Amino acid sequence: MWRRLLVLAGLVALIAYVLRRPRRSAPEALEGYAEDPAEELRRKLDETRGRAEPEAELTDDLDDRRRDVHERARAAADEMRGSGPE
Repeated sequence: MWRRLLVLAGLVALIAYVLRRPRRSAPEALEGYAEDPAEELRRKLDETRGRAEPEAELTDDLDDRRRDVHERARAAADEMRGSGPE
């Protein structure tokens, strides 16, 4: 009986503490950041995009890789069709 009463009192005290503690507003929560976190992520994304190779080279490379993948897939499909019982 006493144990239940102590647990109940502890829960009430915990709830009272959580409800009464001061809440931080959004500007206070961001004080540790030099700038808005979203702006920082955008800046990092722009930096990584700036280090990438030019798009023309990437497009040519992608076309060659895509052609190679399609050729291998066609060869595999032809092999599977030819290897089945007729």
